[in-house]
Amino acid sequence: MNSDLLQKFRGGHISRHAGPLIIGVAGGSASGKTSCCKAIEGMMPNRTATVIALDSFYHDLTEEQRHNPEACNFDHPEMFDFNALIEVVQGLRRGEAVQVPVYDYVTSSRVDYTTVQPVDIVLVEGIFVLLHDELRKLFDLKIFVDTDADERLARRIERDITERGRTILSVLTQYRLTVKPAHDDFIQPSMRNADVSVPRGVDNKSAMQMLVSHIQFHGMVERQQYYTVCSAVTPFKTQAAPASLNAFSRISAQRLHLHNGVDDGYQYADSS
Repeated sequence: MNSDLLQKFRGGHISRHAGPLIIGVAGGSASGKTSCCKAIEGMMPNRTATVIALDSFYHDLTEEQRHNPEACNFDHPEMFDFNALIEVVQGLRRGEAVQVPVYDYVTSSRVDYTTVQPVDIVLVEGIFVLLHDELRKLFDLKIFVDTDADERLARRIERDITERGRTILSVLTQYRLTVKPAHDDFIQPSMRNADVSVPRGVDNKSAMQMLVSHIQFHGMVERQQYYTVCSAVTPFKTQAAPASLNAFSRISAQRLHLHNGVDDGYQYADSS
């Protein structure tokens, strides 16, 4: 293993401040971001956690947009109220209860607010959460869920038909006109801002175990010494790995623990 790289992992990127651990989770539409957040939450049952979705922060449509919602590009960063999301994340970081909008996909509007109490871990998920500079600076750990495009499309069709009252034609039309261009122009490039890439999301059990193991072992949830973990379990196949990402196989990750004298107590599953 490269000595400079090993030293980077030994030393880590250290940040010391009070408050909860704040994790940003990005990825394409229907890539499994929410599932990853729920999995992380479930694998740390002794810690309180909450998931804040970027989708809750859509701007309400204008009167003109309400009359022609099909013409709206819901897959553009300008459709989201990032300032409101930042205020929510900052409030949770200060240990305050916050008000999070409840967004109705059928009416394309905020219909209510829900109170979120202070927690140990805040998971902020959404397609553009690694794109916005000010929001990204609030994250202690930045994750990108990298899922195959065909799988994402299949999931989106199923989700939008069953949960959002859409037709398959409208889903496919939106995918061609806005979803795929947004992924190519904004979402995929934002992967370069991630610390960790998780290919195939929760289906990649080795990656999820490794990720949670790092979070637990390095004391991130205690906020005493936080080490950003820069690792991915598989190399990027279509492009060079971003400078902030280092691709490791499952065995390499285990060797990394051995080099650091770490026994994190996790039994790594076979690669899936």
